[in-house]
Order: sequence, then structure tokens, then C-alpha cells
Amino acid sequence: MGRRWWPLASGIAVAFIALTAAVSAASGAPLRFLVLDTLGALAFVIAGSIAWQRRPDVLTGPILVGCAVLWSIGSYGPSLQPVVTHLGYALGGWYDVALALLVLALPARWPDSQGRRIVAVLAAAFGVRSVGRLLLQDPSLYPDAVGVPPNPFAIAPDRVAFQTVEIVTSLVIAAACLIVAGLAVARLASGSQATRRVLWPLLVAGVLAMLA
Repeated sequence: MGRRWWPLASGIAVAFIALTAAVSAASGAPLRFLVLDTLGALAFVIAGSIAWQRRPDVLTGPILVGCAVLWSIGSYGPSLQPVVTHLGYALGGWYDVALALLVLALPARWPDSQGRRIVAVLAAAFGVRSVGRLLLQDPSLYPDAVGVPPNPFAIAPDRVAFQTVEIVTSLVIAAACLIVAGLAVARLASGSQATRRVLWPLLVAGVLAMLA
């Protein structure tokens, strides 16, 4: 994607981050959460904008800017606002897939076949988890879930099925993230000194964000 697109994409991302912060503040989010969550999203935009300007021929910039939006989407989960709280909860963490794609692609433009398989498995696990969170759980039906609005997407709420999906997908996601981390370390160890000097900040930051 060319340089001409980064101002528009970054501007949209910043606007969405601002909207998310406003919703979180109106929902009574603690100041510490609000500040850290907003700074985390803005860090993705800043890093992505810099990468986009310097290397518009690779996906690093667009992926990082996209991560800012995906990061903010998950922040709607604890808002307890109708509809969006369930969407935010269901879609939380999807930036891990984008970061895995980025980490496994560097320094090339696209991951190799092994990297693509890992990203596919990670995306599939997140997809199943998101569907489970949307369709299988409605916290408003539980007596211990005070103040949670009804989930309009829950067509077959089943607490046992929901918890099973959560456990299985969480294990797959954790394993895939650890594999990505291992491959990133191996790539750094086997690379030249010049490659390590250029890549280690981005790889380390990406891995840490995935494992957070």
C-alpha cells in the first residue's frame, strides 16, 4: 500500500481510539485502564505510521495501524454497554493474529508456508472462540453477573459448552503464540548482526504484545 494511504488510515484509527476512550470514560473505566489502553493503541498507530512512510512496499505499517483498531475493539468488552460489550468481548485479542502475521513475515513481505499455517491455526482458534462468545453465552442469565446487558447474539446459550470452547481455544491460542515466540527467537539467533540490530526491537515488541 502506498504512502498516500497512511494519513487516512492513521486518522481513522486515531478517531476510533478517541471514540473508544470516550465510551470507556462514560462507562466508568478506571483512569489507569483508560490511560494505558489508549496509549497502547496510539503506540500501534505511531509505530505503524513510521513504518508505513519508511517502507510503503511492505505490510508492516498497515498491520500495525490495524492492530490499533483491533486493540481498541477489545476495550468495549468491559464497558457494559448494550451490544458493543458483547462484540468487544467476542473480538478481543484479535490483534494477536495480526502481530503473528507480522512477526512471522519479517524480514520478508509475507510468511513462509510454515508461518502461514501457524497464522491460519491461530486465526481459526480466535474465530471459534469469537463465535462461542457471541452465540453460547449470555451473562445476563447468570445470577452472579450483575449489570451485564443481555447478549442479543446468544441464540443457544449453554454455559458448559461455552466454557469448553473457551478452554480448548485458549490452549490452542497459547500454544500458537509460544510457537511464534520461539520462531522469532530462532530467527534472531540465526540472523546476521545487521539483521538482528534492525529486527530485534520489532520482534520483541510484537512477541511481548502477543503474550500480554
